[in-house]
Amino acid sequence: MKDYGLHLWDEFRSGRLNRRELLRLASVAGVSLAAFGVTGPRGARAQTEPKRGGTLRLAAQYPGKDPESVTASNAGEVFTYQPSLEYLCYPREDWTLDPRLATSWKADPDPKTWVFTIRQGVKWHNGSPLTTDDVVATFERLLDPKVGSSAGSVYKGVLSFGNVEKVSDSDVRFHLDKPFVDFPYLVSGFAYQSAILPKDYEMGSFTKGGIGTGPFVLKEYVPHQHADYVANKDYWGKGMPYLDALKVLYFAEESATVLAMQAGDIDIYPVVPLKGGEPILNNPNFKILRHPSADYRSIHMRVDQAPFMDKRVRQAVAYCINREALVKSLFNGAATVANDHSFAPVYVDTQLANSEIPQRKQDYEKAKALLKEAGVNGVDVTLTTGQYLEMPQYAVALREYCKPAGININVNVMPIDQYYGSGDNQPWLVVPMGETDWAARGTVAQAIIPEFPTGALWNSAHWSNPQFDKLFADYNAELDHQKRQKLALELAKIENEEVPVIISYWIEAQRATTKAVNGFPTAPDNFIDLRATWLSS
Repeated sequence: MKDYGLHLWDEFRSGRLNRRELLRLASVAGVSLAAFGVTGPRGARAQTEPKRGGTLRLAAQYPGKDPESVTASNAGEVFTYQPSLEYLCYPREDWTLDPRLATSWKADPDPKTWVFTIRQGVKWHNGSPLTTDDVVATFERLLDPKVGSSAGSVYKGVLSFGNVEKVSDSDVRFHLDKPFVDFPYLVSGFAYQSAILPKDYEMGSFTKGGIGTGPFVLKEYVPHQHADYVANKDYWGKGMPYLDALKVLYFAEESATVLAMQAGDIDIYPVVPLKGGEPILNNPNFKILRHPSADYRSIHMRVDQAPFMDKRVRQAVAYCINREALVKSLFNGAATVANDHSFAPVYVDTQLANSEIPQRKQDYEKAKALLKEAGVNGVDVTLTTGQYLEMPQYAVALREYCKPAGININVNVMPIDQYYGSGDNQPWLVVPMGETDWAARGTVAQAIIPEFPTGALWNSAHWSNPQFDKLFADYNAELDHQKRQKLALELAKIENEEVPVIISYWIEAQRATTKAVNGFPTAPDNFIDLRATWLSS
């Protein structure tokens, strides 16, 4: 690792890395590029001095249960605890990593062992100091199989229970199961369960209030209605927050959220649907914050059940989709066509994957031929999805696309909290064909971990490919940028060929605010960072 900064610099000077990629890779590795004369991320500069005071109102979907970071599984929960809880590091708008409760990190001596230096002088909301014991306890709680944290989807095969060590009053060491170059993203806001909690935290107690180190202190939580916060006057971030208070308002449906914003009842709509959100997106009275993303919806097909045990049947479904038309109808063009693999253009190391694999297009003759080769005379299956954003519309569109090929899809739409469920009742993981909304992760490796490796906790397709697993381990351990590109290409080829899930599009994320909101980050869209947000009159 000691020469990694030089390697990145060489790649940048040769033109094989652009500035955005250089900064992102350097921030993940904890490498300072100041010695090479490279400045940090180009953030937007405030044109006016932030105004202090006021109460901000933010919209969120109903949490499926009382918000709890350890077991969180939906945006409503995340938006409730993120104003109060913080992470070791947090993604900036360009997805470089900003030091938060950790001031620095490094792989020592290689990417199988990572050391994080914890910020000193940070106070919990009750006035007690943040310690390295709190950090160790947080991750051991997440990794303890008896706890049942949803973070198992993040750390499975990467970090195991008992392998987080207190080195000193300032340093914590993570002993990984295997080398993982992108590990800092797994302890950032992109791993939303990894918010730091007190060492003596009692599960289920967050909504009682007063727990966290963040800029806002939770004072009241009313299920299905709202959560109220006041500013943390002892916040470690100099001069922040600027707001006096925050109110998170919960809505059962996107249509109700749209009406509430039109009525002036909310200030920030963090994730605006492109289908159904037109009254907001086309209203000049609101500010629309847009950015490319790696958000997507996967259509999974159970490879261990008929009719999808034969990959030719899965390929046939994929060949029925008119992706360009889908992007236009669902998003008015504000999305990018995808090619049934995880390697979104916004990630680093994905150029070859997106240039050398032919784009899959609608081809009914190909679809019919594949079904015939598989010995399948028509398909009749139920696609189950949740009532969230454009998911139901996508399911209906897929049904119509598949009809001409003799593939009959029945659409079953469930309330989103029931669809994902919890514990032993999670329909999305057992239905023969389902749709999942996936938020962007920091790196492609982080996006793959929960869904594709053998035995992954959220492997809804029940897919297993030993060659893929080996190449993925090689990719995660490889530091050389060119070699990672080639490994990424091989991984993408396998996903595209096997089609355990269909990935038709990458969404251009859109957030909306009133004209009075300032300092609210454009991205990442599925997380909220309000410490520098302020309201003008």
